[in-house]
Amino acid sequence: MNQQAALVRVIEAAKAQLEDIRSGIEANLYDPKENDIIGLEAAITLIELEAGTGAVSPAIVLVTTKDGILNTAHDGQVTIEVIDFDTAAGLDTRLLPEAYRELVTTVFDDPHHHGIRYQGENTKLELVYCDAASCQVSECVVVAGAISNDQLALIAGKLQQGGLLIAQQVGLPTPSLQLQGTSGWPSEIDHVFTCLEAFESGAPQLSAILTLDEPTHDITIHELVARFSAVSAWDVDAEWNRLKSLV
Repeated sequence: MNQQAALVRVIEAAKAQLEDIRSGIEANLYDPKENDIIGLEAAITLIELEAGTGAVSPAIVLVTTKDGILNTAHDGQVTIEVIDFDTAAGLDTRLLPEAYRELVTTVFDDPHHHGIRYQGENTKLELVYCDAASCQVSECVVVAGAISNDQLALIAGKLQQGGLLIAQQVGLPTPSLQLQGTSGWPSEIDHVFTCLEAFESGAPQLSAILTLDEPTHDITIHELVARFSAVSAWDVDAEWNRLKSLV
């Protein structure tokens, strides 16, 4: 089957599904809140456009289903990815090939719609330290792997108000060490906490923290989240003693 014929088949199947959904909603068999007619119409329009120009090589079609599971089907040059947005299926649920980003953005206006993430994405964390005299230093860390919404929520729940943590206790660098050897550091104006900037007001959006930048540290996002999960309380005394021992 050539590319054009495969696209036509996908369009026909999508239109049949659309009509089934419409009739089901009219008959009160389907909940309109759980069946995205507008999204499916937009996807069909996009596929028809690409079928007319022959611009897709290979063609990629994103199909969402209420009760499906994550799987992939191939039909000629067409790849159909079926994603269940409602059922968790492991840490890599909704982890799509990078080639899907443009299509998801076009259809949903958000590349990370419903928690979708992409292969090759990593997690960028901006660590900021500010002492009582408003002297500020920071360090950017890129961790291997794409963080999920559930993982964002877990980390946010472990931080103190304002996104504060003791970075060393979860294996992250301590930006205040950049002040070592200056102004009597650590002094009465210093403290042990680092701010995870993206978490100052709670869990951030995925788009604010995911990146295609290469990892900068030898730790994966799953390892980092496991360390956060193990934290019951931040040990202020232990960290203060550690900082003073470095002088």
